[in-house]
Amino acid sequence: MKQIEGARHLIQQLATQGIRDFVLCAGARNAPLVKVLGAASGLQVVSFFDERAAAFFALGRVRSNGRPVAVVTTSGTAVAELLPATVEAWYSRLPLVLVTADRPAEYRETGAPQAIEQVGIFSHYVAQSYDLSGTDIPEVAVSAVAPTHINVAFEEPLIDSEVSPWACAVKEYHAEAKATQGVEASDFSRWQATTESFFKTVRSPLIMVGDLSEGERAPVRSALLNLRWPMLLEGPSGLREEKSLADFRLEGGDGIFQGPELNQAFDGVIRIGGIPTTRLWRDLEQLRPWPVLSFSSRPFSGLGRKVNQPLPLKALELLREPASRGTTEAAGQWLRRSQSLVASLDHLLAQDPHAEPSVFRDLSGLIPPQAHLFLGSSLPIREWDLAARYREANAVPMANRGANGIDGVMSSFLGSLSAEKENWLVLGDLSALYDLNAPWALRYSGQTPVRIVVINNQGGQIFRRLFHDPLFENQHRLGFEGLAEMWGLDYYLWRRVPERPPPMARHALIEIRPNEEATARFWEHYQALCKALPCTL
Repeated sequence: MKQIEGARHLIQQLATQGIRDFVLCAGARNAPLVKVLGAASGLQVVSFFDERAAAFFALGRVRSNGRPVAVVTTSGTAVAELLPATVEAWYSRLPLVLVTADRPAEYRETGAPQAIEQVGIFSHYVAQSYDLSGTDIPEVAVSAVAPTHINVAFEEPLIDSEVSPWACAVKEYHAEAKATQGVEASDFSRWQATTESFFKTVRSPLIMVGDLSEGERAPVRSALLNLRWPMLLEGPSGLREEKSLADFRLEGGDGIFQGPELNQAFDGVIRIGGIPTTRLWRDLEQLRPWPVLSFSSRPFSGLGRKVNQPLPLKALELLREPASRGTTEAAGQWLRRSQSLVASLDHLLAQDPHAEPSVFRDLSGLIPPQAHLFLGSSLPIREWDLAARYREANAVPMANRGANGIDGVMSSFLGSLSAEKENWLVLGDLSALYDLNAPWALRYSGQTPVRIVVINNQGGQIFRRLFHDPLFENQHRLGFEGLAEMWGLDYYLWRRVPERPPPMARHALIEIRPNEEATARFWEHYQALCKALPCTL
């Protein structure tokens, strides 16, 4: 088999498994793949110069369209640049496909140029790995629920036959059967035993709902309607503004969970969906070692202490009988406590629009309800949950919450763009600095309007309240006007969010600089509000 023939055979195999999008980082060693992709019709091929940004861009496309996406690289350190996005894909259970070119096997462990040990480089962050020769391409299978690594060693001459135009047939993508299908009786019995064990010790659970895919939201909503326990609905769940759940929704941010009386209101946690963002989840490690019952399409417990692995979302129907007990009086009082905090929080947010949480309050009213929204993984996602307005049709935020990293956020957003909507990204300044070359991808955005909002608080302010040590903050005095100019974006500098935005060009970068003193005052007053909450438990 010629190498060009092998490259074509591999690409066709991937297309047969539903892969239409190829994010290509061209180099010498992957020349056979580059030439074959360039000659193919029926595929969507986008070109990047930076493998790290390319992999996060591909990850964003996986998130947005639910199909596997392949990122294709040359050999050497180019392969290593894929690791951060691969880790995120692993914990988010997304089918990112890594096609890496390599020098022949005899170059391994020699230190020869662009010859590193690529086989196994992604460790256990891939479900499947293949180490192939460019002249011998067997059948490969792509995982539907985790990353796949396909390493291909090409010899010289790299272009060993004519590359003719060819039509690549892409088949409809069908993900592997989920755990909600084909359930065995033994599975159901095991789920039931786990649930019964939980409710032997738990009388008053708190429900935490993390991120859910669009297809998961309707069945989870139906299950929640049958429960009458207080619930924390985070933004990426898509259920935060669900009107039918409002009577049992805890609002007001993490401050609502302060105080020793919390243990009188709740004695366990039911987690649904992704790993929760709230600080209370981390407190379950040591401060509040309540029993935890999880329901998720991802297999991760999200806690270091030993707990049962998550049950599939299908098993939520097992909660119908325990739900008949209803909410305890103490838990009901905690709901009223939340309502009291919300009333005070609304007033506090309106007091000073220059404070950072107030910026998020006003942004949530400015961003169109039907927009595609992507949030940074640090303060932005937390401050959105704290301060965003509750509107029945609010934008549902997407985020990289698998590994919770702040790198690659802008690239993932640009990979996830919707052609039918305005697209808004809200991220912090350090996340933006991590990803300065991401706007390269704007060339593939077509006529899609893109709004990149950088909350520039001049460092990692999430650490200010944690450690009170400037070494953690990476303080700076940088602005982002130069970034906008470099990539041809309209630039706006806001000190506060205007009631009505000015007319903007198709692509715009909005830098918002909250007032540091106003933000500090907000958090001081917020803590005081939480401590002063009435509690009659």
